[in-house]
Amino acid sequence: MSYLERHDYMRMMPDIVKLNIGRKQLPQNGVVYHVKTDLNSDTWHVTCIGMECVDSHLAGTYYGSQTLPKALTDKLVVLALLEPDAAHHIDGVGARSGDDSFWVFDSETSSQGEA
Repeated sequence: MSYLERHDYMRMMPDIVKLNIGRKQLPQNGVVYHVKTDLNSDTWHVTCIGMECVDSHLAGTYYGSQTLPKALTDKLVVLALLEPDAAHHIDGVGARSGDDSFWVFDSETSSQGEA
């Protein structure tokens, strides 16, 4: 996915608003993934944000949690332990922005900032 489509922005909008209201920041450099899930249908929407997204191997829609890449699953398992709308993040992993949404940092390219 080389560009964000309108439905990608709409899916991320509630989480972006939460970031702005809480004056939180995501890492400024590197790749960040926004993950939004529909637990009723077990559908996972992964959107890549950042300059390096052209070569992203994680972005896309996954049908069933068992189809998620292991690198992403490992981080989502850790983030699921956080309270929704947590005021902090885990370096190299990400942040949980809601019951069904997460920001996942690509530890190979991201520099972790204060979330």
